[in-house]
Amino acid sequence: MTPIGAIRIPRASLPHIVEKRADSRERYVRHAIDTLTGPFEIWSVAYTNGCFRWVFINVYEAKNDMIVVVDIQNGNVLWNFFHAPSRSVNKHRQGELIFKRY
Repeated sequence: MTPIGAIRIPRASLPHIVEKRADSRERYVRHAIDTLTGPFEIWSVAYTNGCFRWVFINVYEAKNDMIVVVDIQNGNVLWNFFHAPSRSVNKHRQGELIFKRY
């Protein structure tokens, strides 16, 4: 459960996590779950086609922060997650801030 409600991530959306072996993104799954359930911020970003995405941002006392993108279109949930240096997180703060932890 996220602060804005339940988000269902279908199993079929998960293969991209491990398809790029050089990235080893599966090691960040727990950070992605932590970001969904206890984010620092959530942004709603509208697109010109009428769809929107939620961008979940979590900050850590580490080199990188975590960003999880949930894209909701026609009842389908597509998503992605990645870690990023703290200095590059600001470019993902777009749209409407819909949740802030503090």
